[in-house]
Amino acid sequence: YDFELSKILPMKIDSYYVSMLSEKYKTGNSKIFKALIKGFQSNQKAKQAETPKYSSQIYILRKSI
Repeated sequence: YDFELSKILPMKIDSYYVSMLSEKYKTGNSKIFKALIKGFQSNQKAKQAETPKYSSQIYILRKSI
């Protein structure tokens, strides 16, 4: 389709949301504080990686010329 990858943008807030959903699914309760800690840890781990890989990313494509 003649597209090229222009950028990869992290969705940093998504890790908090996914952690909240996971806690609700596992325990049946919304343990917000625990979810916030897990979301923060996830983002810190992604940031410290050699090539940052967040739990969710947006891929920006551009039509090749």
